[in-house]
Amino acid sequence: MTIAKKMKKFNKLTLLNRNSLRKGSNYYSEYQCECGKIKNIKTHNVESGLTWHCGCIKKKGSRTTHGQSRTKTYRNWAAMKQRCLDKNSHAYADYGGRGITLCQEWEKFENFLIDMGEKPEGLEIDRIDNEKGYYKENCRWTSKGENLANRRVWGSTGFKGVFKHNPGFIARLYFKGKPHYLGHFKTPEQASEAYEKFKKKIYQKDII
Repeated sequence: MTIAKKMKKFNKLTLLNRNSLRKGSNYYSEYQCECGKIKNIKTHNVESGLTWHCGCIKKKGSRTTHGQSRTKTYRNWAAMKQRCLDKNSHAYADYGGRGITLCQEWEKFENFLIDMGEKPEGLEIDRIDNEKGYYKENCRWTSKGENLANRRVWGSTGFKGVFKHNPGFIARLYFKGKPHYLGHFKTPEQASEAYEKFKKKIYQKDII
């Protein structure tokens, strides 16, 4: 008995042959659009959400419902979606691969835009609790420096915002460009607990 191979779909495009063509450093895959046309399209553009049809919608005079496919807000959303859902993404192991999810509502850009608004200049999407996924209550726009300062793991302690400081550990969090030192602790677990409590407290106040 022949088992039909399940084809991977990206919005209106169904993947037929991945990375079937290379032009310089760019790879192109063969897709079939819902309109019936088969076309080679840059793989990265499709898998990141930047391209979602063969061009037929534009040819018919239609427009996307949100009209922001070329904006920084859309690109930020597309990158977030890719690292959570696309197993071929280089960032998947640190996001979708370790259980960081994208809420179902945000799989559509329009819903993300309603919840978060347009991307402010110089800011990027950040999760308040780095062990949880992307959804409205756990996300905010923040600076790249602050996002990096509050990343998941620091040094060899295995806890975000926690540093070895003999004879114990210290907790530190950056907020609005300023460091907040939260104290000296005997164990990294105690320092991490203080970090998480303070982070939730100040982020909730800032949102309110």
